[in-house]
Amino acid sequence: MNTLRLRHLLPTAILIGVLFAFGLGTVLSAAPSTGSGLLGTWKVTRVCVSGCSGSATSTETVKKLRSHVFTATGTNVLVLLRFDNGHVLVHGGNSSSYLTVAKPGRLMRGVGIDQAGDRLTVRWRCVAAATSSQRQGGRHHAGRRPFARGIC
Repeated sequence: MNTLRLRHLLPTAILIGVLFAFGLGTVLSAAPSTGSGLLGTWKVTRVCVSGCSGSATSTETVKKLRSHVFTATGTNVLVLLRFDNGHVLVHGGNSSSYLTVAKPGRLMRGVGIDQAGDRLTVRWRCVAAATSSQRQGGRHHAGRRPFARGIC
C-alpha cells in the first residue's frame, strides 16, 4: 500500500522540483506584493471546450493570503498564484486554470482543465472592487458596500 502511495506522490514531487530548478521560485518571489488587480468580487465563466458540454458561471471573492498568494471563496474554494509576467495560476479541488491578465483589475482569461480531463475556456471579470476592510483582511461591516463595477 505504501508503495502505491509513493508512486502517486513521486510525479508530483518531481514536478515541483523541476519547477523550482527552472526558476519558479524566482518568479514567485518577484511577484508584486500589493495584490492590486486581484482583490474584489469576480464573475467567473467556464465554458466547456472538449470532453463535456455547456458552461457554468460563479461568483468568487478574492482576498490576499500572502505576498503572491490569494484565496477565492464563493461558489468554489480556490488558491490563486500571481506571477510577475501577467499570468495567474488558479487551483481548486475540481479544476485548475492558467489565466492571462487581459485588462489589469478588470479581465483575466485563459484555459483550464477539470478533474475528469475536460478542457475549458475560463474568463474572470471584475464586478466589484474590494472594500477597505477586505483589502486589510478584516471583516465586512454592515453598511459598507463594495464599489460598483470598479477595478479589482
